[in-house]
Amino acid sequence: MVTTNDQLKQEWELPFPLAAAHVQAYQDRGVAKIPKVFSAATVELLRREVVANVTRLGSSIDNENKKEEYPSEDVDLYRKAFTQVFNLWTHSELIRSFVVGRLARIAAELMGVSGVRVYHDQALFKEAGGGATPWHVDHYYWPLATEKVLTAWVPLVAITPDMGPLDFALGSHKINYSRDTEMIQLDESITEARLAEANCPVAKAPYEVGEVSFHEGWTLHRAGANHTDRCREVLTVIYMDQDMTLQQPANSNQEYDRQKWCPGVPVGAVIDSEINLAISHG
Repeated sequence: MVTTNDQLKQEWELPFPLAAAHVQAYQDRGVAKIPKVFSAATVELLRREVVANVTRLGSSIDNENKKEEYPSEDVDLYRKAFTQVFNLWTHSELIRSFVVGRLARIAAELMGVSGVRVYHDQALFKEAGGGATPWHVDHYYWPLATEKVLTAWVPLVAITPDMGPLDFALGSHKINYSRDTEMIQLDESITEARLAEANCPVAKAPYEVGEVSFHEGWTLHRAGANHTDRCREVLTVIYMDQDMTLQQPANSNQEYDRQKWCPGVPVGAVIDSEINLAISHG
């Protein structure tokens, strides 16, 4: 029997049976890595759509750097690490339907909120030979008032250990380390020694097709280089509590994000701009 695109879309619109252990892992470790969230056929449908849009739109990093908008001092590091394209949901109805489906419901359940908003999505393609992504915390870049925000990391292909899957420092969302720095460009042994002292073991594992990880904004993570001849294709979606408010930006990256992803929202107000798509599952 031939499976149609509409049938595959229906899969990601249906709820996922999230186990209590996944919620507990997210709360205790700052990350929940969940297998078989999507079928292989669904992932392939999404992959084709994401790749087509990445090819058409081009790298957001390069486009913004040409206009001297990108604030990070590490723009060359970003470029070496991956091709990055933002807010694909605004360019594709299929991707939009994926973003508002079971992925958003899982995010809400893990965070214990009744609904979420999209901060933004992004394609992260680590090309063959692409460099490593150093240790960092995502929340450093976000002018968001609470910890009720996470990144859903959706591999579009199986990611083997030599392709650069994410490594997580388990429990690091509960410690105050590196919260005021960008990518941590130190000898990794220094960072990992500090994590060991804080009893935050590093989890390293490949991803199967259909497996998705969800990590809290303060969870330290990294990714190795892509040592294969294949592109490591990933779609990520950042979801925040639907009641998230904008805090006063604490650095130039947060000020950039305030303007880019929270347009017109005043400090202290709920982040409900036209691009912060609201998703409620009742």
